[in-house]
Amino acid sequence: MEALARLLFHFFDKYLGTDQSSNHYLNLRFVPAQRLRPELLDTQTTKHAMGSMAFEFNIAFTSEVNKPGSTDPLSPAELWQGIKRGGRNPNDFADYVASCEVLSGRHKEFRRRLTIADGAVHRAKGEHLDQDVLIADNLHVSATTVDTGAKSTWLLSYAAGDGDDHTDLYLTAMYELKLADILPGSPEAKEIEVNYTALARGACHDAVAKIRSWRDEGRLRMWKEEDRALDAAVEHKISHEGKLVR
Repeated sequence: MEALARLLFHFFDKYLGTDQSSNHYLNLRFVPAQRLRPELLDTQTTKHAMGSMAFEFNIAFTSEVNKPGSTDPLSPAELWQGIKRGGRNPNDFADYVASCEVLSGRHKEFRRRLTIADGAVHRAKGEHLDQDVLIADNLHVSATTVDTGAKSTWLLSYAAGDGDDHTDLYLTAMYELKLADILPGSPEAKEIEVNYTALARGACHDAVAKIRSWRDEGRLRMWKEEDRALDAAVEHKISHEGKLVR
């Protein structure tokens, strides 16, 4: 508890100064360490003191793309086309995303703005979410939330046993959640952990089924042609401007 008290002193000095006439400062100095609990402090002071203790929760799920004996396997190229679709069109994957607008950037590195629909774990319907997206061909699509640093990644990977030339195809969904206004260990934090785990598990499982249905409906082929046209436009711009814009 003494160590916690010293840590809180540091944050109060940083944010409130060391003016000993400050009520916040005096309250902290003379409250015994064993009584120094967040509920004894006012809301503003608690937020300052807990600023470096933001709630973080990391979770990842991996799904085998082609089950043993599958009669309609996805190829790595088809899986990747589906994953890449989520970069500019995450609303195709996630029901809790109402729409997506690309604000700025280049073909494989850009900023997007999501409009949230019903069903998000910690965001309200109608709320906007800006994210920086990076696409690494045939590997992953990652999106980092601008205001919090939270990150989601969709990854294409392979796995095989020792000495086995056959490689199995996998899809992994990784989520790195960061929330500054949630106290670690609180009931609200625990509820988010439960709900976010369920969301991540379902998203990973459902993504494989969606990509397979897109393949069967001919959408992957159509999107591949759209990507080729976009690549050609980028190459045309490079040749005219004499610089790399991708």
